[in-house]
Amino acid sequence: MFKLFLGFSIITVICLGQNLNHPFRQMKGMNVAAPTATSTSTTSRYSVATNFAVDLYGSPDESWGYDDYVIWPLTFIFVPSGYSVNITSLQGDVIAWIKTLPGDAKTPAESTAGILGGIQTTSGMNGSNANPCTFCALGTPVYVQDSVTEKQPKTRTPFNYTNLQIVLDSDNTLHFKVASFLNTTGKPIHMEITCVIQFTYVR
Repeated sequence: MFKLFLGFSIITVICLGQNLNHPFRQMKGMNVAAPTATSTSTTSRYSVATNFAVDLYGSPDESWGYDDYVIWPLTFIFVPSGYSVNITSLQGDVIAWIKTLPGDAKTPAESTAGILGGIQTTSGMNGSNANPCTFCALGTPVYVQDSVTEKQPKTRTPFNYTNLQIVLDSDNTLHFKVASFLNTTGKPIHMEITCVIQFTYVR
C-alpha cells in the first residue's frame, strides 16, 4: 500500500510547460533557471512558482483498490559556487478529483480513493540521513493526505510553511510527489500540486 509514501529582493519566475494543454503545468523534471547567472545574489531572497499535474490509476493494491504515484524532480541551477539552496517558504496546495468526462459511466456508489502529496529533499527521499524516530522521514517539509469519494469527487488541500531553513543536498533538487491509493472508483484520479517556493543561497 502506498501509505509508505514518506519512506526578497524578490525575483518571481514563472516555470512554463506544455503539458495537459495548459501553459503552467509540468509533467517532467525541470530546472529552475532563475535567477540568471549574472543576476545571482548571495544576499537576496528569491521566489519561484511551479505546478505539476497527472492522471493516476495504477495497479491493484495488496489490500483493495488501485494505487499509483509519480515523482517530479525540480532542480535549481545557477547556484553560486560554494553555496547551497536554502528553502525558506513553501506555499501551495494539492488538488484532486475523480476524472469523469461527458458520457462516462457514473462513479460507483460508496467508492473512494485516498490521495497524498509531498515535497522531499533527495536525501529525505532516499533515506540517506539518519532518521530521528521510527516511521518518519527527514527532509520532508510537506506531506498532506486527503480523499475523494463518489459523493465528494473533488478536494483541495492547502499548505503554508514559512520560516523554514531547509538546505538542499548538493544536487540542489526538491522532489514533488503525488499518489492515489485504495482507489475503488474504477476511474483515474486527476491530481495537481502547485507551490510557490522562496529561497536564499547559503554557504
